[in-house]
Amino acid sequence: MKKVNVQGLCDGFKGQIAALKTFHTDACGSLTSHPQHASHESTLAEIIFHRACVFLEAFISEYFIGCVNRQSAHYLAFRRNSMFQSLESKFSQWDISHTRYSPPQNIPVAQVRSLLDASDKNIAFKDYATMEQHAQEWLAPVYYAKIAGVTPDRKQILDVAKKIRNCIAHRSAESFREMNQTIMAIRQTGSVALLRRSVNSINKVGAYLKAAQPGINSRVEFFLDEFGAFAHQLR
Repeated sequence: MKKVNVQGLCDGFKGQIAALKTFHTDACGSLTSHPQHASHESTLAEIIFHRACVFLEAFISEYFIGCVNRQSAHYLAFRRNSMFQSLESKFSQWDISHTRYSPPQNIPVAQVRSLLDASDKNIAFKDYATMEQHAQEWLAPVYYAKIAGVTPDRKQILDVAKKIRNCIAHRSAESFREMNQTIMAIRQTGSVALLRRSVNSINKVGAYLKAAQPGINSRVEFFLDEFGAFAHQLR
């Protein structure tokens, strides 16, 4: 049975992000040469950022599926323990002693996908801490170590990205409130500080994303670079 190439998944996502960054640079160059269209840069920043977040969500989902497909023993042990704990809580240790759990050692990709999410949706997590917890439960130690080993700055950057993505997608008062709360709470040190806004609430997401900061051309390009670096760490 052919197994998922996890490194290939990481490289494929990095290629998607690199292509988006090239497109953003080219499109910004075209807008700059036509000053009457300069206001479109904010819209462009939103579109590029949202597309990158969609790619990121799909990549994380496929990464988890690929990791379980390649090394399933840890995930199967988690399922076994969860099942027996449920059985013991509803019945007794006697029932467990007479119950066998004998799944196959190698699980095809399609079955892994349905086991992790029977609804056939992407496997999504509300924040990085939740993703790390599930990685510890589901993934072989070698893959969990990669997810746990991401720097605190990058973990927070990915959490901020999720809030901004939700705001772009939903445009609700609550999504703006959550986004602004998250951004205002960013610490003032480290690379994540480039995303901080502590004075005024953000009501124009595109303007926030297109803004340059010390050492970066724009926040949207900063996010793209961080997404690519994240995939490289998981490789």
